[in-house]
Amino acid sequence: MILNRPFQSVGELGYAYRDMPWKTLDLFSANSADSGLLDLFTMSDSPILAGRVNPNTPYPQVLAALISGATKSTANGTVSSANALAIGQAITNITATTPFVTRADLVNDFMTNTAISNVSAIKTEEEAAVRAIAESANTRTWTFLIDIIAQSGRYPSTAGSLDNFVVESERRYWLHVSIDRYTGQVVDKQLEVVNE
Repeated sequence: MILNRPFQSVGELGYAYRDMPWKTLDLFSANSADSGLLDLFTMSDSPILAGRVNPNTPYPQVLAALISGATKSTANGTVSSANALAIGQAITNITATTPFVTRADLVNDFMTNTAISNVSAIKTEEEAAVRAIAESANTRTWTFLIDIIAQSGRYPSTAGSLDNFVVESERRYWLHVSIDRYTGQVVDKQLEVVNE
């Protein structure tokens, strides 16, 4: 396949030719030497970003949303919603016992799964899931949601215990924090006021 356009995701490195005639980079085989390139390159300015999807998610629907509609090839269209959900479920089954540590694990630990072979028997079409997830996935960042409820009030003059506190106003906040798990550095934080 000739793209004739700039790469749109790091997973499209699978289209790049290597030094052998008619042989592309291998983002297809388990324990591929080329899979490490997924962690080396990125389409953004920084390899560490907040808000990325962790492929170790226990929710296959999240992964299916990324994979569904991914281009298999110009001739064979896109990955169907049913195949995307099967691939998402297969990934969550694998990561439940052995979590992915790097994006290269998408290739090394997953590409031999039968859910991929149901997509197609053609190399570039089977790599559609890797192309769809690779740029959006990040195993290096932990993202937390901290639910903060701040109350103000008073104790009446007849209060005999802490249970007698009278709440006069309450404010709720959600604090989203992303931390680089290798360095411990806070990559991003956002405070959101929750209005109920």
